[in-house]
Amino acid sequence: MFSVSWDLKGAIRLRMHDLTLRGFAVAPDGLFACRKRRAEPLGASYGPREGTPYGKLFFVDVPRRTAVRIDSVAECKAQRARLSSQY
Repeated sequence: MFSVSWDLKGAIRLRMHDLTLRGFAVAPDGLFACRKRRAEPLGASYGPREGTPYGKLFFVDVPRRTAVRIDSVAECKAQRARLSSQY
């Protein structure tokens, strides 16, 4: 069981055996920005350094057990809207 949102990064690194990976829990209200070349989680615990370039970014919907790779700002906005509307 995870107790804080940043536990996700460690879990991903352990599971995938890759210390370069990062994961951020984003609330269902879609608190992340779809920038020109990358997406960034927003909130008090996050900043621009947590941004991920398109092509290396995945949106994971844990309850539905799905993951979608995001390759463009348009895909980012579409998936953000889709995920936000599910809750």
